[in-house]
Amino acid sequence: MIKERTIGLSVIVDIGAIRSNIQKIRQKTGKKILLMIKAEAYGHGTLGLVHKLQDAVDAFGVADTEEGAKLIECGCKKPILITCDYENPVSIVKYGFTPFVFTKAQIAELSKAADLYNRTIKVHIKAESGMGRFGTQNAEMSKALAIIIANTNRVRLTGIATHYSSGDKENVIRQNAIFREHIFEVERVSGRLLRHSASTLAALNTGGIYDMLRIGIGAYGYGGGLTPAMKIVSRIIAINRLGEGACAGYDNIYCAEAAKDIAIISGGYADGISRSYVGGYVSIRATAHRIVAVCMDSFIVELSRPCRLGDEVEILYPDNSAQDLAKHSLTIPYEILTSFKGRIKRIYNDTESE
Repeated sequence: MIKERTIGLSVIVDIGAIRSNIQKIRQKTGKKILLMIKAEAYGHGTLGLVHKLQDAVDAFGVADTEEGAKLIECGCKKPILITCDYENPVSIVKYGFTPFVFTKAQIAELSKAADLYNRTIKVHIKAESGMGRFGTQNAEMSKALAIIIANTNRVRLTGIATHYSSGDKENVIRQNAIFREHIFEVERVSGRLLRHSASTLAALNTGGIYDMLRIGIGAYGYGGGLTPAMKIVSRIIAINRLGEGACAGYDNIYCAEAAKDIAIISGGYADGISRSYVGGYVSIRATAHRIVAVCMDSFIVELSRPCRLGDEVEILYPDNSAQDLAKHSLTIPYEILTSFKGRIKRIYNDTESE
């Protein structure tokens, strides 16, 4: 039985599973590992993981300086890569982060900030190879940026990176060919750099061919042979008897075809229980029960067998993973994992360190 709460969900995180997933990827590829821990570690909770996983990775990656500062505050000693923050050069220099760069303007702003703190900042060029997002658009642009960096005060180029749009083997081969062009031109200027790429699936499909892998969802258990680390549970807070034809939920979304018991479960769409979950299932007492309505603070299930007040309700669990929920909701596991927030309690299990 989970500890009682007035409202909301409990997120149970298996740190041992995350550590094991990282180790499996490292063993398969033989590469350095940068763990992406942005967006509350894909919903698993940044602060609860950083100090437990420092010995398992070579670096951490976050989206912006605010996320990076949280890592510093909780005692992170590993290098921190900033992937998407192009508006806070002073904070990047202040905390000693390593940012992705791909424009001349970024270099100029970082140089100014570095002068303020009288220190040198390390940067990695982000090369566009097929994602269509951030990055230098071709190898000549990467080379030109490397030349600018080489002639800029207090900015030092130490790495070059790209991001795969898909882990499909043919796509990875295609993007690698483009990325190699960037690497060749840049290293003619800079000398040998730290080369790295994402994603987990690409690494598992190709074995990883660069110096370091940026892994995200794979560390949290999604990919070939990996173990999901997150479980979501709640509890029954009310049980009602509906007569034949009686309805429940906003707009009478559910009407009983025959007399039925329904259970009201703590946690609603404000906590990450999407309205798209209607028609899906939760597990109570090792039995599947259908979700029939979702409200802001609670959701309703049709009971397929007798249950009691306070019974634990499994929402995300081995037989109903983020992959399963994503398929039901016509979305992706990333969106499922990162949606559980707000009024939640995170519980960390770490059997390996006990």
